[in-house]
Amino acid sequence: MQPELTRQLDQAVAEVLAVMLNLACTFESLDQIRPPRIAITASVFFSGTLEGVCTLGFDHATSAELTANLIGIPPALISRDLCDDTAAELCNMIAGSWKSAQSRTHDGCHISCPAITSSEFHPPTNFRHTIARLYRFDGHHMSLTLSFN
Repeated sequence: MQPELTRQLDQAVAEVLAVMLNLACTFESLDQIRPPRIAITASVFFSGTLEGVCTLGFDHATSAELTANLIGIPPALISRDLCDDTAAELCNMIAGSWKSAQSRTHDGCHISCPAITSSEFHPPTNFRHTIARLYRFDGHHMSLTLSFN
């Protein structure tokens, strides 16, 4: 079950980045590189027939690059508020895409509005399953953790 859920998550990330930002991304092993220092974390929570949390983490340079790709202005002109909005929207789209790939038994699952923090988010440890991934695109990295029951 876990390999299929991970494949679905990788596909959701790849599709969102390709469609919304025109970026190709690849999965990076945490054994091969050091994860980025997290400056912005976006989280959405699942409730109902699927309980869990999806979190995305970025450093400042990555969040500015993602925002620049999304709205089409140079990274130097990007504000922190715009970076927060981009992180929230990407987290929401990735979580929603992954959830839609799940079985119909999770149609009663709801996704919260995204929450933003300026530090690394550590999801609760009471979930049975956790998928932690690191994605790379154009020399940047973003971390993603999906924890659920």
